[in-house]
Amino acid sequence: MSGDVLWERYPYPVWRYDTGASTNLILKEKALAGAPSGAVVMAREQSAGIGRLGRRFFSPRDGGLYFSYLLRVEHLADLSLLTSTTGLAVCRGIEQAAGVALRMKWPNDLLLQGKKVCGILVQLQNRPEGGMDYAMIGIGINLRRPPEGWPDWISGQAIALEEVLGAAVDPERILYSVLTALNLLLIAGGLSEQLNRLLAELRRRSATIGKRVTVQQAGVVREGTALDIATDGRLWVEFPEGKELLSSGELQSYGEELSTWNEKNP
Repeated sequence: MSGDVLWERYPYPVWRYDTGASTNLILKEKALAGAPSGAVVMAREQSAGIGRLGRRFFSPRDGGLYFSYLLRVEHLADLSLLTSTTGLAVCRGIEQAAGVALRMKWPNDLLLQGKKVCGILVQLQNRPEGGMDYAMIGIGINLRRPPEGWPDWISGQAIALEEVLGAAVDPERILYSVLTALNLLLIAGGLSEQLNRLLAELRRRSATIGKRVTVQQAGVVREGTALDIATDGRLWVEFPEGKELLSSGELQSYGEELSTWNEKNP
């Protein structure tokens, strides 16, 4: 099926840009103008892609899929699980379109052969009078390795779909498949009814559970073992002094790169 035919079937607005500072920033403008849940902004490259804690997100021209997805308050049923359920949807969409198996590094990095192939950034926006208004979900999927190779700061940590498949991928098909999976999981509803099944899938896909981890919070570094994912998406970690539920901080599984998360303010 051609890309044009695919997008004739997509039920929400899609804005495409040759380049942009950040797709989340552009989507914010669209949201203020009344864009609905499911609306998408995408760009061939980002000049100031945003990662966790304001870090740079590497998004070279035509090297990946860089897009942001809008979710209005009426579809924000469970904020605590938003990043995790988004990750599940993206996993499903990529697997459906590309036939590769992905795992999740708690809670917002997707791994292929143990390396990061996709990052997710959730940013929440309140109404001026108070209360949640919408969420912007930024997603970056590595499609191909840069001709000059990965930058030093992510070399050895990043991987692209085409590196693993050994063949070109169809970006339009992958994007459509991911967006369809997002719509089904985040907009169609029924998250509460699916909670047990979703948690089981999160645990099955987890590349963190069972790993020795280093956790840094408020300048304090501790070591422990990741035990389980709680029903609200937080991570159970066993430290020498006892078990704790983590919702934010720097998390490093031994032998892997840092994964930083704060579900309330990613």
